[in-house]
This record gives sequence, structure tokens and C-alpha cells, in this order.
Amino acid sequence: MIRFILCIVFAASCAFSSPLFAQEKVVLGSTKSLSIADQGKDEIWKPDEIEQPSTEKGELKDLMPNTAPSIQEKRVTTALGTVVFSQLWDITCTELCPTKVVLEKLDGTKKVLLDDVLPQILPEGQSKSLKVDDQVSISDDLKTLWIDTDQHGVETFELNN
Repeated sequence: MIRFILCIVFAASCAFSSPLFAQEKVVLGSTKSLSIADQGKDEIWKPDEIEQPSTEKGELKDLMPNTAPSIQEKRVTTALGTVVFSQLWDITCTELCPTKVVLEKLDGTKKVLLDDVLPQILPEGQSKSLKVDDQVSISDDLKTLWIDTDQHGVETFELNN
């Protein structure tokens, strides 16, 4: 009986220590703030996805009448390519913002891993309790994204990989 239990414990420890169950976190680099015109050749955001203050009506325009849209971007290079976390700060972004996570593959093609509204990340020096570089991390298999914010704590998001 003891031999049977030891075999089960050994098998379980082997299974859970295998790479299938290991999920290493890779932290995405510090936030870079870009103007819409500066988004560069990657053009993650198309013009029709960006809400300009001049096109907004109602309460949002009253709250943010002259706020120019910008992009908050974090990047990390992996074995599969460069992962870009891009958050659009336009007139609709207060606590939750339009966000895309894109894999720029080594062959130059791009794959959108996530396109959703996620908690707002803060640029350098604006987070009260977090080091800026610790706000966004991704699993090494590019299947899971974690966002750590002052208001929401750590939230987990599944990626389309």
C-alpha cells in the first residue's frame, strides 16, 4: 500500500512539474506614451477606432472636451516575436480602455491575441502602489495576460493563441 501511494505521489509530482503546467510570467517593459500620429509602422489602431474629442457628443465631451487621444504601449521580445500591449486612451477611456495585444511574429506578420476593453494601465510615476514595469505580464506560452492595477488588483485574461 505504501509503495502504491509513493507511486501516485511521484507520478503527480512529475506531472505537475512538467512544462505543460508551468506558466512563467514575462513582464512587459515600461510604458511608452505615443500620439496617434506617432504609432508608427505597426498601426495597431485604425483611424475609425479612435474617438476624437471633436466627434464625441454629450457627457463625455463635457468631461473631456479637449483631450487628444494617445496610445500607451508596453512591449516584450519573446522567442515567438514581439508582444505589444497597446491601450488606446481616447475620450472613452476612463477606468477601462480599448486594448489590443498583438504578436509581431519573427516573419513580420501580426496576430491579434486580444482585442477588448481592459483596466487602464498607468504611465511612469502615476501608479500609487505599483512599479510601472510590474503592471502587465504575459505567460511565456502567450496564452494568459495579467494586469495589476491600484483599483482592480490582479486580473487575468485569456489570449487567442
